[in-house]
Amino acid sequence: MTARRKSRLTEDERELVRSDANRIDKDKKLKRLGKRIAMALKSAGHTRAIIDDRRNKSVGPDEKPLVKRRIRRNAKQTSAVMLKCCTIPEIIKTQHGSVRAVYMNQCKCTLCPRCAKLKAAAARRRAISVVDELAKKGHRFSLITVTVPHTKRDSLETVADALLLCCRALTKSEEFKKYVRHYARGVETTKTANGYHVHAHFIVDGLYWPKEDLKDHWIEIVRRACGRRATRNGVDVRGLKDTGKGIMEAIGYPFKVADLKKFSADELVELWRVFKGRHLQQMCKAWGKRAREIEEADDAGAEQLAVAEGIEYVRFSKVLKDVRNRDDGAIEIARQIHDYLMSEGPQATAEALAAYLSKPKTLPKALRHSPSSRFT
Repeated sequence: MTARRKSRLTEDERELVRSDANRIDKDKKLKRLGKRIAMALKSAGHTRAIIDDRRNKSVGPDEKPLVKRRIRRNAKQTSAVMLKCCTIPEIIKTQHGSVRAVYMNQCKCTLCPRCAKLKAAAARRRAISVVDELAKKGHRFSLITVTVPHTKRDSLETVADALLLCCRALTKSEEFKKYVRHYARGVETTKTANGYHVHAHFIVDGLYWPKEDLKDHWIEIVRRACGRRATRNGVDVRGLKDTGKGIMEAIGYPFKVADLKKFSADELVELWRVFKGRHLQQMCKAWGKRAREIEEADDAGAEQLAVAEGIEYVRFSKVLKDVRNRDDGAIEIARQIHDYLMSEGPQATAEALAAYLSKPKTLPKALRHSPSSRFT
């Protein structure tokens, strides 16, 4: 029976089935990786990676245990938020009373692979909107990759601090401002045989800057900013024919999934500690302002279209509150959400919602948000 049904599928339908199966498989892999990272943060108290926070370098020996305790507490809070990521509905999209989509919650933690995927997609979308607009006017773009020299003995914090310091010095230098009009920057971290490899990608719009002059300028920046001896191999410059591919590389993931799998539990905790609260993806002020203007115009148009088509966005917490008050419309929407989650997942949340519909007095733990953490 299955073989007969399969043979009746068109090529487009088969491709759709394959792509859907691949999507589900990737989601499961990301979920497993996210859980592994969360458990590493949860057990942070038992790892050797808990050292003094970079913002408390001047603390005395008596205060060091307090600093370590605070980092452990923050890591456990982040772990609790990560374990709840993408498990609770947050926004419900309805059209004429029918559920069209359910948007799940996001933990927005630095190391969460699922949130990183969504965050990178949003950053790329903003950058592409500006770059495409300039490309139509005849602007040309280049991709510049820079790094600082490092060895196995260098800690992640040392390499990251050195690179970010040099990038800041580069963008503020007169030479950079002379040749570059606009730029977007992304920082990426990988693990190599030579230790942590932290590097930055710049997609720039500006005048022609000779490669040798740029490399000499970077060597001088590294020497002045952090006292290291850089080489010409630390700079790579390429002209961009396809701006889409350039943006994919420049504003991508700070930590790729394949690289995160290589890190041990101690190293994952160190990654979280070093990069928490840092802006790893940035655009210059002019591009950022223009991206916001385009985004606001698109949102205004989408809002008008939604009103015309009868589309509404409702918070899941409001639906639960109305269900508790036995509102018939909310109960019907909750049942549709249950059916949606049973087909799309997670099914554990769907079962918890079914339990709440039968006894709306007590909210199951699976539908409760974890306390938000300021330290993610």
